[in-house]
Amino acid sequence: MTILWVVGWYTHNAKAQSNTVKGNNQFAVKLFKKLTKEKSTNFFMSPYSISSALAMVYAGADGNTAQEMEKVLRFAPKTVHKDFKKLGTSFEALSKSGLALKVANALWAAKNTELLPAYTQKVDKYYKAKATNLDFAKQTEQSRLTINQWVEDKTNHKIKNLLPKGFIDGNTSLVLTNALYFKAEWMHKFNKKETKKMTFYAREQQFPNVPFMHIQQTFHYFETQDMQIIDIPYQGYKMSMLILLPKNKNNLPEVIRWFDAKTIPGLEYEMTPTKVKLTLPRFKMTVKTSLKQPLMQLGLQSVFQQADFSKMSEAPIGNLSEVIHQAFVEVNETGTEAAAATAGSVTRSSETPKIFKADRPFLFVIRDIDSGSILFIGKLENPTTKE
Repeated sequence: MTILWVVGWYTHNAKAQSNTVKGNNQFAVKLFKKLTKEKSTNFFMSPYSISSALAMVYAGADGNTAQEMEKVLRFAPKTVHKDFKKLGTSFEALSKSGLALKVANALWAAKNTELLPAYTQKVDKYYKAKATNLDFAKQTEQSRLTINQWVEDKTNHKIKNLLPKGFIDGNTSLVLTNALYFKAEWMHKFNKKETKKMTFYAREQQFPNVPFMHIQQTFHYFETQDMQIIDIPYQGYKMSMLILLPKNKNNLPEVIRWFDAKTIPGLEYEMTPTKVKLTLPRFKMTVKTSLKQPLMQLGLQSVFQQADFSKMSEAPIGNLSEVIHQAFVEVNETGTEAAAATAGSVTRSSETPKIFKADRPFLFVIRDIDSGSILFIGKLENPTTKE
């Protein structure tokens, strides 16, 4: 069995988070740290997409497999599916308010794989995931193309050819897909005429002639001796991009080590409306990641080795064979498309604008303000890289 998901996306008061959102965020940060440790390259992923896809697997798991998933993924057994449905409904409402936030799930079962009605009904009820039978054994290539086309359609053509040739074979029993597409305009758009080419100072090298966007506006802002934090809202103030910028170009690893799931709620209490002169690079990246080994290292082993999916099918359905995550992000003058504080003095609002110049590596988080859910998390180390 294979699970994969893709993401596309274009570009304060803290509220009580549900147990599922808290658990998702804790897992998100832990996985992000695992995937980026000792790596000085761009990275981007959607924790929400990953957790929701694995939640569909969890719906069919039992015994040790289910217990292991609850522990590693921080799932709350009694409420996890209801919480994901609530989040999905909330995101649909956001789409109607002007933001494009679309979540799509699907099950692709081999022709001879019979899924239990209770399982298909459950994933349909809570995740709106319909099951489709494909002949993986005799129509392997057509099955691959069918799934790839679904992915491309659901991400507004931002993710293409996700599954390479040979990925599906006669032993494939089930493929689960989750596609998440987000497109939103900034609450305060950057003037394209103000965009100028400047140098981005990475840890090991410099990147000249990078287009930097400029705007002076009031943002929620916080500053310590070591970093600056700014929250840039999208239209409607329902979503925002939180940027954590180390003052030293070499200190992004320290910021990532410090960052955890409790950081954002803590910062919401510390950030205040402040006049800021913001300079932000335009950037675009696509990241494809195999998550099998990182997930096993975090303790999710049973699903890959001795899986109990007896709530999914009466007949043995096999183990989870691979987890693939692919995400695309673009940040520009119009908006974004994607397919606790540290020790130090706090500087409050003043008449003189604060200078927030993101010309060095930084961490960024796209979040749903109402639920507190981390939809996307990434780091920019090289603004000239597209892949």
